[in-house]
Amino acid sequence: MAAAPRLILHCGLHKTGTSTLQFALARARPALAANGVLYPTNRALGFDLDVDDHNPLAAGEDSAAVGQLLAPLAGLMATPGLTSLILSAEEFSHVFLNPGARAAVLDALAPFRLTLLYYLRRQDVLKEVVFAEVVKGLYRGPIVGENHYQYDLMARFAPLLDRLAPDQLKVRPYARRHWPDGDLLADFGRAVGLAVPLAPPPRPLNQSLPRPVTYLLGHAPAGRVKGRIKFFHQLYPALFHDRHHALTPPAARAAMLAALAPGNRAFARAQGIADIDDFLDLTTPFEPDWRPIAPAFAALAEKRFAPL
Repeated sequence: MAAAPRLILHCGLHKTGTSTLQFALARARPALAANGVLYPTNRALGFDLDVDDHNPLAAGEDSAAVGQLLAPLAGLMATPGLTSLILSAEEFSHVFLNPGARAAVLDALAPFRLTLLYYLRRQDVLKEVVFAEVVKGLYRGPIVGENHYQYDLMARFAPLLDRLAPDQLKVRPYARRHWPDGDLLADFGRAVGLAVPLAPPPRPLNQSLPRPVTYLLGHAPAGRVKGRIKFFHQLYPALFHDRHHALTPPAARAAMLAALAPGNRAFARAQGIADIDDFLDLTTPFEPDWRPIAPAFAALAEKRFAPL
């Protein structure tokens, strides 16, 4: 008797190449289907959307909403010849932090052979890129005050470890040196057992803006002001050139990692990861020659915007 098909939820985390993975999976959809792997469109999942991510699936906050969102899965999982069905949404990583939504989603998915896949990025870098993303929209404030994310691995995953079987949670490092030939798509394919190679998009997707632009956006109020900054950067990108990425000084980043180290070690023990520092690429110095942002941008922010 053939094994039941797998339901693979790729849960991000944010800023770990998810847009690239979703693009590659969508482009390979016919070849994947020919090999028994379904990466359904949003329309097949009941959403009137042409985009190729699955964020709507992660929008439920109670059992009724989750049941409605996941209702089409039973039919899709019954597709003849199916070996795996893949869904991808960074927002699953947030849903599973919400106790009610987490229970509702896992209850709804209990009938299936479920795997949750996460890519883990070193937390000091993750905080920088998350900040660079949130300041594009509504957030205004310094990076030290950014609290949109749960960076403690054990705090994030302990509720899942309590609920899932050991083989249902798969984590991979978001670190190029750990991937086959340095290729994220090849690593994903190996992690989920794809026979079809995935091709990258023609250009990088959803890249962070240069550090000076991020700094100014962090000081600017939401709305037209942020829009003007981004537009001005598009017109004159050379004015914002900066070879560094981090806004946070090395000492502060080191303090953050030290505070998170106990959770990292506890998570590593729970997952059987021999060296969590190597797994997260903490052994590679991050901008050891770091310099503060150019004084001109700090002066511009102070002159044009109210103090934070």
